[in-house]
Amino acid sequence: MKGQSEPVVLIILLLLGIILFTTATLWGSGVANSNVDAGKVLRSEQFLKDLDSAIQSVAANGGNMEVEYPIDAFIYVKDNCTGMAALEADRCIQVEFDSSFSLPKQWIYLSKPDKIGNFSDSNSIIRENYDGKTVYMQLYYRIRRSDDINYTIQIVKNATYLYTPSVIEIVDLGTTNISNCFSGGDCVASKVGIIFK
Repeated sequence: MKGQSEPVVLIILLLLGIILFTTATLWGSGVANSNVDAGKVLRSEQFLKDLDSAIQSVAANGGNMEVEYPIDAFIYVKDNCTGMAALEADRCIQVEFDSSFSLPKQWIYLSKPDKIGNFSDSNSIIRENYDGKTVYMQLYYRIRRSDDINYTIQIVKNATYLYTPSVIEIVDLGTTNISNCFSGGDCVASKVGIIFK
């Protein structure tokens, strides 16, 4: 009897070992993927903050500037991001990538969420959204009021399709007036060109 039970015990222990190893491997790869995705989200958030600083610098001081794009994710200029302004004043820079996160499907604002603010308020809004398995992050510029003048930054795109560039060039294109910028009237906009290289 003892001779027959030893192979059975050995087989059971072997199967148990295989099950435990497989479970640990699958769990570990899920944790590793979550860490990679969390890192990509943090790098994307920091990149959008850096890009925002560069865009505002070019809008205020003129010239042009290049920013490295360190993320393996699509980036493009999207029309009609908020639905609150005329099309040419309602563009955003959007980064998107697949993720293993399962988070709420709503916009999470990383900066002040008011769409229209006082002139002394921050000009930019950065937000992110998790839709199924895709993360969407947006940088856009709101309309600011200063007495009777409404001001914004207008993003001018050079293409409508997705990119994974290595460098983004920001170019000063002067100012323009936008009619019916929002329900309160017209806007003066600093035009900034976004070129993906």
